[in-house]
Amino acid sequence: MKFLPVNFYLFVLLVLSMFSCSKETTWNSIYKVPLASGNLGFSDLSADSSVRSNDSGLIVLEFNKQISLDSLGSILTVPDTVSQRVANLQSLKLEDKELNDTIPLKDLYPQSIFLDGQSVQLPSLEITQATTQNIDVSETFFKEAIFSKGIMKISIFNDLPVGIEVLEFSLKNASNGEVIAKDTFKNIAPSTYQIKSFDLANKKVEGILNGEVSYVKTKASVGNVVVEVNKGIRVKIEVLDLNPISATAVFPAQNLITDVQSIYYDLGGPELTFMALRSGKILIDAVSTIEEEIVLSYDIPYSEDTKRNMQPISIQQNVPPAPPNGISNFQSTYDVGKLTGVSLKDSQQNVFPVPTNTIYNIFSSRMVYSGKMRSISLEDSVLVTFGFVNMVPELAIGNFLTKNYRLIQSNQLSDNKFFGEISLESARVNLLITNSYGIQSELKINEIVGYNSQTKNSVVLSAPALEKTLLIDRASNPPLRPYVLSIPLDQSNSNIKPFLENIPNEISIDASALTAPNGHNDYTDFAFYDSDLTLDLQVEIPMIFNAKNFGFEQRISLEKLDYDIMNNIEGGQLILEAENTLPFDLQSRFVFYNEIGDSLFSLQPIETNSYIASGKIDTQTKKVKESSFSTVLYPMQGWQILLLKKATEVKIRLELNHQDFEKYPVYDTGKLDFQLKGDFNYASKI
Repeated sequence: MKFLPVNFYLFVLLVLSMFSCSKETTWNSIYKVPLASGNLGFSDLSADSSVRSNDSGLIVLEFNKQISLDSLGSILTVPDTVSQRVANLQSLKLEDKELNDTIPLKDLYPQSIFLDGQSVQLPSLEITQATTQNIDVSETFFKEAIFSKGIMKISIFNDLPVGIEVLEFSLKNASNGEVIAKDTFKNIAPSTYQIKSFDLANKKVEGILNGEVSYVKTKASVGNVVVEVNKGIRVKIEVLDLNPISATAVFPAQNLITDVQSIYYDLGGPELTFMALRSGKILIDAVSTIEEEIVLSYDIPYSEDTKRNMQPISIQQNVPPAPPNGISNFQSTYDVGKLTGVSLKDSQQNVFPVPTNTIYNIFSSRMVYSGKMRSISLEDSVLVTFGFVNMVPELAIGNFLTKNYRLIQSNQLSDNKFFGEISLESARVNLLITNSYGIQSELKINEIVGYNSQTKNSVVLSAPALEKTLLIDRASNPPLRPYVLSIPLDQSNSNIKPFLENIPNEISIDASALTAPNGHNDYTDFAFYDSDLTLDLQVEIPMIFNAKNFGFEQRISLEKLDYDIMNNIEGGQLILEAENTLPFDLQSRFVFYNEIGDSLFSLQPIETNSYIASGKIDTQTKKVKESSFSTVLYPMQGWQILLLKKATEVKIRLELNHQDFEKYPVYDTGKLDFQLKGDFNYASKI
């Protein structure tokens, strides 16, 4: 048996191993990635601050804090004040009416038909048979009425050819025969008449009446006369000055009430003679038991409104008829818009003291003619509630109340990024007090305190000028010129330096204002809607200082990382490359945050003495003449690298330190330019 060479078997085994299985290959790579970059200067430090440069380029930090007795509403509240008026039907009227009817001779003396048209001599006649004539006004005038006042005139016209010696006439209600009027007429010559008047007070009169001639005696004719049987006794009934207590009738249009009223506004002390409204509504609320439509009128004669072409306010509103034995309700408000002026006193009265806080108005109501039969009595009425509500003054003029106001306000310096200790070369504060009220005031500054929430330290701003009670004069108008009082403070007349060196992130101002301290009686004080009494703390800090453990911080967004690569990171570090033109060495630290703002981890340099070197300083001018370049390394552990994948923001915290006691200026060219990079090792596998 012949054997193959050993090398051949080794070759076969190698080939088989290559096809039977595969083996994973791994090697290490370096992953460098930019994470963030930017520049920081003193213009980036506080959202509450403004930064400017003076003529030499020196940075000046400024901020204002203000409290105020703001708006007219702070010193004047106008309550909803309404008035009620009951419109009773005391003046309810019916129209004057005239009714005419004829009782012919043929009805008085039926036998006369045989003499119709003949010329005969007539004897004296005595007619005892009563003759009745129906009078019906129940559809056009009234069905029934009880009168508190009224006159009925009955005229008897003699159209007979002979004189009437005696005539007895009566007017009765048809339903029950109740006599309304009754009298005897005597000696009425042919073609003449007589009038009798009757008082209708407290009488019930129906719309269907019976006119009755119960007895007639005529005189004999002198010679022959022509007999005309269709002529006879003509009756005219007039009803005048009718004032019903109750009636079912067709009522004419009529005024119910006209009333000049005044509404007094209790303003808690202020005595106003004039007010313009920024906004407000007129309320009209009506409840009526009257079965006719009622028109309500509400007028303010001493007012002018831009929406009404500078005409006085006048509102009319219809109240629908009440159902029988029921009520009609109506309520509405009317936006008066910007009312240019309402006199709060009688414009005709020019003497002092004037009646103040009073709006004069005219209220009236009238009933509308419908032509329909309605049942109305003097017990019916319209109850009206009317007046101004939700009044917001635009301008008020008069005497204002002497009153104390406490002004306390704590102002948080939002997003203040300062921390540590600072020593300033100088600082200035201007306390600016502005009064745009036309009211003199006294102002007492009780306390101005600066709080540092990190150190828990507080410093009270003190100065002799702040210990005085300040007389704040009134603004002038027109044109409106506020009164301004300026109180400058610096290190020569206050403790403003230690106040600001405490690095307050909250300033509390406590002051008291006394309006109209001396009182007034000339009614010339005024206040507009946007008037205010403000205390403005204006701070100006030239950026010449020394610092110890002082610094600032800023958040910036991170670049998006490659998650696939980051999953294979085995180690690494962060590198900060910085160019510094600030006159301070900077210690740096980073804090990383996720998308919802949670802190993930923080990083510090590898070496405790690693720092960003200050710019190169000119020893004479103390001004940075040349920038410095620094590289700072930050080691990372595995768990930090894993969390870095979740980070979306990083906060760079810079701490300023200077070993000497010199104060260094910061110019508008001073800033820190930086780049933050990742330097990672990761494993690649195939």
